[in-house]
Amino acid sequence: MSAASSPIGQSVWPIYGHEWAVHLLQRTLDPQAAGPHHAYLFLGPPQVGKSTLARSFAQALLCSAEQGRPCGVCR
Repeated sequence: MSAASSPIGQSVWPIYGHEWAVHLLQRTLDPQAAGPHHAYLFLGPPQVGKSTLARSFAQALLCSAEQGRPCGVCR
C-alpha cells in the first residue's frame, strides 16, 4: 500500500487520502483546544469519503474510552 492510499492512523480513523481534514478534526478534539464548533459541513463530490469522515469524527467526539480516538466498542 502506498502512502497516498494508506489510511490515516489506520487503527484510529479509517480515512484514506484526507490527511488535512483528519488533522483539522483531530485538533478540535484536543482537550486543550477551544473544543468543537456547533456545526460542521462535509461537502464534496459523491464517493470521496464524506460520510466515513463524518462518522469517524462523530465516533471520536462521543467516545468515552479515549479522547480523540474512536474505540469502535462504546455506543
